Amino acid sequence: MASITEKVLLTKVWQPMLLFARNGSHRRVNLQRPRPPHYQRALLEALVKPKYPKPIENFLPLSRKCLKKEEAEIKAYRPDNPYENLLAEHLKQLFKESRLIAICHRNMFEKEEQFGINIRFKREGMILKNSSKHTLKIAIANTKYEPILQLFSLHQTIIFSAEPKVDLLLKILKKTPKLILMAGIVDGYSASVTHLNDYCRRQNLETARAELVSVLNLGAQRIVADLNQQQRMLVGQLDQHVAIHAGKSAPADSQQQSDVGNSAQADSHQQNEADGKSADSEKTDPTNEKPPSET
Repeated sequence: MASITEKVLLTKVWQPMLLFARNGSHRRVNLQRPRPPHYQRALLEALVKPKYPKPIENFLPLSRKCLKKEEAEIKAYRPDNPYENLLAEHLKQLFKESRLIAICHRNMFEKEEQFGINIRFKREGMILKNSSKHTLKIAIANTKYEPILQLFSLHQTIIFSAEPKVDLLLKILKKTPKLILMAGIVDGYSASVTHLNDYCRRQNLETARAELVSVLNLGAQRIVADLNQQQRMLVGQLDQHVAIHAGKSAPADSQQQSDVGNSAQADSHQQNEADGKSADSEKTDPTNEKPPSET
């Protein structure tokens, strides 16, 4: 008995061999384009398919179906926010006090990079503000700066400066490629990027004004000179005519004066001769001699 038990326990247990084989006669199941069902099954599915009632919106007129106006009104409505009003008041004050205002498009950048940019502008006396269109609309409503709202879509960056340091602004923005300059306002006048570059290349403001005044005066002086040219020519010709006439009459006068002088000299010479003759006749006349005195 023991030997039989040992043989049973020690003998190797038989295990069946499993072989996996693919049956090529059956097609692979296509989940995207399943095989159409049998005719009877398709007929049964069509009969038992439920019919849902159509929504009521399908029976409304087109004016009731369009919900864009209502959605726009819902989006346009924003509750009054005291903090937003405070930010708008601060922006309004900056617009009044700043001589240079630059509007930039802001790309995505990290907070650390934004902190470095703020410090860079702060060192030059400039203030960098990120504002939404709604806040800016509250700040500059009914002012001369209202047209710049067309440059705002959602959030943009505005740079304020108390002095028109356009050259420093362009220099800093050149080192900050994620801030793209779109337009600016200098001393209350709007300027494009090209105008800002021209503003940097020009001379001092006083010198430019002096040059402008000289150019404007040059035109006026030219007009006055053209108007007076005919008069000056007429006066010059008259003076020349008078000088020529005076030159012709001067020799005749001198000849007449010389003739008068010669005649006077001849008269005086004749008078002297007559006086000499009368004196000689008195000396030779005996009747004029005195009788001798009686002794």
